[in-house]
Amino acid sequence: DDSSLTGGGSATSEPAVTPQRRSCGSLPRRLVWTLLLAIGGFGLVSGACLDACTGSNRIRHVPASHGRVVDMETGQPLAGVTFTRWFERDMIVGPGGADSYRLAKSVRFATTDANGRFELPSWYGMARGINAVRWTEFKPGWVAGWGHLVTANPPRLEIARGHPFHSSVEAETLREGSNDTIVLKLHRVDTPTAAEEHFGALRILLDERVVQEESFVTDAISYSNTHEVTLQLFRAFDSVLVDLAGYRYDHPCYKAELAWTLLDLEERLCTQHSEWRPCTTGGVDRTRGFLQRKCPIFRR
Repeated sequence: DDSSLTGGGSATSEPAVTPQRRSCGSLPRRLVWTLLLAIGGFGLVSGACLDACTGSNRIRHVPASHGRVVDMETGQPLAGVTFTRWFERDMIVGPGGADSYRLAKSVRFATTDANGRFELPSWYGMARGINAVRWTEFKPGWVAGWGHLVTANPPRLEIARGHPFHSSVEAETLREGSNDTIVLKLHRVDTPTAAEEHFGALRILLDERVVQEESFVTDAISYSNTHEVTLQLFRAFDSVLVDLAGYRYDHPCYKAELAWTLLDLEERLCTQHSEWRPCTTGGVDRTRGFLQRKCPIFRR
C-alpha cells in the first residue's frame, strides 16, 4: 500500500551507535568493500524490479470527469453521446518487457443528457497504480474519438487523431463554477475526411470492445446512402466484413447476417466503381463464395 495515501508512522530518533554497528572494522578492508558493492547492486536491481512490478510511480488517483459534448460548428449540445473510460496496467510478460492490459472492472460508461453533459466518478488506488487512462466517445452520425485522459490539474483529453492534417474531434478544459469541465467538440460525418476519420476510429472502438459491429454496419449503410464513398472507406468496410464472416481467421458465421449486409453494400459500390482494385481482382466474389459455403442460411 502507498504510505502517502494510508498515512505514515511517527518519527523515531536515531539509535545510538553500538559495537555491533562498528564490528565490520574487524573484517578485511577488501571484503568490506566487496560486501558494500554487492549490497548496493542488489538494492539497485531490487529497486528497479519493485518499481516495475508494483507500479510505485504510477497513477494512484483519477479525478472525476465532468464533461460536455457539443457540435463543433454550432456549439449546440449533443445528447446521446456514449463516453467510455477505463484504466490500463502493465503486465510483466518476461525478460522482453511489459504489456498493457485493461482492468475489466474499471470500465465506466456515461451518456450525455439533453444538455450534452456527462460525469464519471473519481478513483483512488490504495495498492498498485495504473499507467494509463483511456477514453472513447461514440454517437451515430458523428465522428467517433478515442485517446488518453491525462490526470493532470486540470484533467484534459488527448485526442488520437486519425488524419494528420485535419481533426474532426477537439477537446479543451474550461473552468465552470467549482469544476474543471472537459468540452468535447464533434464534427458530423458529412464529408469524406470526416467519414474516413470516423470509420477508422470505429475500427479501434470495435477492437476495444466498446461498440458493437451492428453500430459500424448501420453507420456504413447510412453514410453510403447519402454520400460518396472513397476507396479508403471501402477498405475500412471490407476489413470489418472479413472479421464478421470469419474469412480471415476461419471462424465462419460470426454475425454472418451483418456480413451479408456489408457484402451487399460492397457489391453495390463495385458497380459504381468498377476501376477499384478490390473490385477488379475478385475479392468481393471470393467473399461471396466463402459466405455461400460457410453461411448459406443467411444468403439473401
